[in-house]
Parts: sequence; structure tokens; C-alpha cells
Amino acid sequence: MLVANILGHTLIPDKREPDAKDSEGHFYEYLTCMPGGTFQIDRVTKDNAYRITRNYKIYCITFSDEVPLTVIDIYEIDPDVFLKEALRQLEVSKNVISHVGVVKKWVTEHGTLVYPV
Repeated sequence: MLVANILGHTLIPDKREPDAKDSEGHFYEYLTCMPGGTFQIDRVTKDNAYRITRNYKIYCITFSDEVPLTVIDIYEIDPDVFLKEALRQLEVSKNVISHVGVVKKWVTEHGTLVYPV
């Protein structure tokens, strides 16, 4: 709810759907972690990669570990860029279903800081 409020989105309260949408009907996925953690999307397969590409943007949000309801920063990632990394991880995974995760360094190299501005 905090992130949707910051970004001006409407939450979608259904686990099988994207996390939020905007007034134009674009969908968004929110991946969150605490400092030093990993931004993950769970249960990804090559067959359900649309869960990444259905989004207009993917947001990686870092929450404070000292004050957990405090957003430290938000990075915007292009879904095609995230998909490329997800497919790379799936190729080397021994599992058919995997959690796809990226670290903060990857996010800062491939994304755009949108909060704080």
C-alpha cells in the first residue's frame, strides 16, 4: 500500500495478478527487500514468463530494516531487461520452477531511481 501510494497506483489484491495498475490500465510488479537482500519473483518457469512481460514496469523497493514501513528507495526496471535476466537464471537452474532474484547492484545498473527524487 505504501508503494502504490508513492507511485500513484491502485493495488490489485489477487496473488495471481500483478501487484498494481495505473489509471491508464498499465500493470506493475513490486519486488521488495531489506538492505542487503534480494528482490525476488517466485515460481517462475519459461512457460509463465508472461508474469514478467505483462507488466509495464517492474519496481524494486528497498524497505528500512530499522523502520520496516519506511521506503528507502524505488528503482524502475524495464520488463524486457528483467526477463532477459530471468531467462538467464532459468537456463542455469537445476529446477523447472525457480525463484528469480536480483541484488541491489544489478538493480542500480539496470534500473532508474524514481524515489526519492
